[in-house]
Amino acid sequence: DLLPVIDKYMDTEVWETHESLSKLPGTIVSANAYLGVEGIIKALEQGADVVITGRVADPAIFMAPAIYEFGWAMDDWDKLGKGTMMGHLLECGGQATGGYYAEPGKKDVPGMGHLGFPLAEICEDLAAAISFIFSHAEEFGVAAEGYALWGSSAGADAAAYLASYGPRAFGGDDLPRPCALVMQYSSHSNHTRREPPTFACTGGSDRALSLTMKKRIDVLASYGIDAEFHEYPQVENGFGLGTGTEAEGWLQDAVVFWKRHLPPAVRRLLRRKPAVRLLNRLS
Repeated sequence: DLLPVIDKYMDTEVWETHESLSKLPGTIVSANAYLGVEGIIKALEQGADVVITGRVADPAIFMAPAIYEFGWAMDDWDKLGKGTMMGHLLECGGQATGGYYAEPGKKDVPGMGHLGFPLAEICEDLAAAISFIFSHAEEFGVAAEGYALWGSSAGADAAAYLASYGPRAFGGDDLPRPCALVMQYSSHSNHTRREPPTFACTGGSDRALSLTMKKRIDVLASYGIDAEFHEYPQVENGFGLGTGTEAEGWLQDAVVFWKRHLPPAVRRLLRRKPAVRLLNRLS
């Protein structure tokens, strides 16, 4: 709160008018300095679950958790620049999910009070992991083509974003996208017309999640993309391998799906290399 010391700043130039603050008409009733991410990060480092701020820069409330979670350096301008863009979009709330489309009196939109707020998932870690594996493929003895991304719940969301847009879009290297995506119990709905073949499975305990997952698979199939959806009505999500349940065997089904989309050279490799016998046994 700068109001108690505002007299110190009366000669400061106002950018919009290029005149001093003292030239503004009326009485100044509020003056606040915008703080950045530092205080929020410090609170998170001390174990805070909820951080109540004063006046902070718009993107700071979203950037600070990302900086804290991923350990970004405060001079890593590339990541901070991307974080600033992400934070600005999220702080706009309903404006970013349709609010700017409406123009009351000229372009009225019903139900504006029910606009959803935007969500963002930052999956820098997985993008970095894929880039690391590709850069050490020879050392690890793994193929640099024909890979699949697998994930469940939030991990499936991250895998799906990378499958859609590639590791480069999330801070990784410019690499080929996967030949297949395998997802378990995810409400991820974002998609493009260039999705890789997708295998999805879920338990039947969460009907809303199941319907969202099936809807995405149906859309991909309508684009001509090979997409499979498997629902196990009597199983709760979080079933893992599904051992002892009706979901048992989903892993083998997913491997068969993946192998169906492997490049020919990799399929030939599977037939002759001992190191991949496990993959063959699973299918």
